[in-house]
Amino acid sequence: MEWMLARDWFHSASRLDAADARHVLIFQKKLYEDPDCTLPGFNFEALRGVQDRRVKSLRVDGSIRAIVWHDGPLGVLLYVAQHVPAYRWAESVKVNVTTLAHCVAVAVTMDADVPGGYEQQWLRPGA
Repeated sequence: MEWMLARDWFHSASRLDAADARHVLIFQKKLYEDPDCTLPGFNFEALRGVQDRRVKSLRVDGSIRAIVWHDGPLGVLLYVAQHVPAYRWAESVKVNVTTLAHCVAVAVTMDADVPGGYEQQWLRPGA
């Protein structure tokens, strides 16, 4: 399996505290070493309320969840956060992954019907 990193992955990871960010780096290393997720601990969890059944959760540690898009030989790390915010994010977006000529395009758009959705997560304090 091949894994890609979406832009939102970097944005969300940069908002974690140092201890959680360290766990995310360890998680990424394990994923790099075992891209097919065969080791114990890699368990794709189906999420309720998501618009695409290929959007799943992977456990990073006890409280941090990675939201991923997974379909056959391709996976995309979309977002990482504490359990509840990660699941809310997954419910509030639509994901479109397109593969053409060895390129992958990932489009994540906010679902306007979800209150308190994606746009508010990127507001800077004091803005």
